Amino acid sequence: MRRKPRKGKGSPENSILSALAERLRKAGQDHDVGELAAKVGVTPVTLYRWFSAKFDPGVAKLSELAKALDISLAWLVTGQGPMGRRQALRHAALADYVAPEYVAPQSSSDPSPIAFRESWLFGFLYGASSDPIPRMAADMRPPLLLNVLDDAMEPTIKRGALVLIDRSLGMPRTTPADAIDGGIYLFGPATPLEESEFAPTRYLLRRILYRLDGMMIVRCDNPQYSDETYDTRNRPTPIGRAVWLADRI
Repeated sequence: MRRKPRKGKGSPENSILSALAERLRKAGQDHDVGELAAKVGVTPVTLYRWFSAKFDPGVAKLSELAKALDISLAWLVTGQGPMGRRQALRHAALADYVAPEYVAPQSSSDPSPIAFRESWLFGFLYGASSDPIPRMAADMRPPLLLNVLDDAMEPTIKRGALVLIDRSLGMPRTTPADAIDGGIYLFGPATPLEESEFAPTRYLLRRILYRLDGMMIVRCDNPQYSDETYDTRNRPTPIGRAVWLADRI
């Protein structure tokens, strides 16, 4: 065991030790003192001294206490993050996930309903680092997650589906030489609108095809909708390509 440094009551050392003792009491309030002391190899008297901030347990004993109490050592030492060990592990795992910018059905301020593992998402959009010819993006804007609100792309994409939009890669070519595409693209504002301006119908998913004469055809997979044809002077510019889909079975 390690004795508490002899400092004034208001010293930083005593403040830290007092906060640590408070967390120890909170974590150990439902545990038998004798059993807990036996688990960490000390006497109940020593444990009481730790709980009352009279002694500094030291890192090794704090680690044993955290294990015996099934709590997070990081929380016990710093007071930050979840208290429970399992919650702390889950919290740490979630740090690897990222929620893309989200266009919600009712308000653009709603949080994304799904998150992606950041390393997977980066490789999916931009290519793995092991790829012999990496896919380079001129503008690596984060992807956009969209709730589909119409039936224009049914049966391929149903109303209510979640679609991930790649806003940095896969933009349709504009020259006839290599213009065969057929991908599904999102048309709408470059950035999600403020809630006061929000209009979900301003975001439209459409398939893009090119004719040999350079004309661009904007098509819905639902045959009830008519094609739109544009020349090089008036064609609309999509803001990204649909690359991933989630929907009910």
